[in-house]
Amino acid sequence: MISAFYDFLDKIGYLHPIHPAMVHMPIGLVVGSLFIGGTGLVLSRTSMSRAAYYTLVLALIFWVPTVTFGLMDWQRYYGGAWLFAIKMKLGLAGTLGVLLVTGVWLGHRDPMRV
Repeated sequence: MISAFYDFLDKIGYLHPIHPAMVHMPIGLVVGSLFIGGTGLVLSRTSMSRAAYYTLVLALIFWVPTVTFGLMDWQRYYGGAWLFAIKMKLGLAGTLGVLLVTGVWLGHRDPMRV
């Protein structure tokens, strides 16, 4: 199935890995959420805290396909070899996933977000 997907991309002229392009979404959203939330905290604006929460939710949503495409690219371009860089990236992706889920869960329970 992975091979058929990459064969399709090859046929339409896209020969690059997908993960590097996808990784900008969750990273940018996490950084944006941090700045929006920090600004909302400093200015005591609940609307900015709410915006930071929803930005974090979007980061979690985009985290899933980013990790999926990362695993697919790893299989396609590295043959599943357990390189040190791959081990580090998997550990960091798992850590980011846990932090995103924790942030979304805590933000959902926060009464100031309403």
